[in-house]
Amino acid sequence: MWRIWRRKFAWQNLCPIKFADPFGFIVVMVRAEQPVTVDDVIAADPDDYPDVHVEYKANNWGRLNGRIVVVDYGLWDAQEVRRQREYLRLFLNRKI
Repeated sequence: MWRIWRRKFAWQNLCPIKFADPFGFIVVMVRAEQPVTVDDVIAADPDDYPDVHVEYKANNWGRLNGRIVVVDYGLWDAQEVRRQREYLRLFLNRKI
């Protein structure tokens, strides 16, 4: 999501990734301050389409330079990665 789709859809609410291995087992992000409240998350969530695949639990979010960012936005298995890629490709109406 960070390398390809964030640029295409201008998602500003993803916490920046400094380093990730090719398989996503090791991910190093910029440190976001916690805790944030559920109200903070709801107020900060942009109405972006296609939507970033996230959960709205407050501990999945943090504060970075005064804005609320999601720190847990990965996909959990290869099948979900394929489905999400296809959804985003269809949204762009072209192959990537």
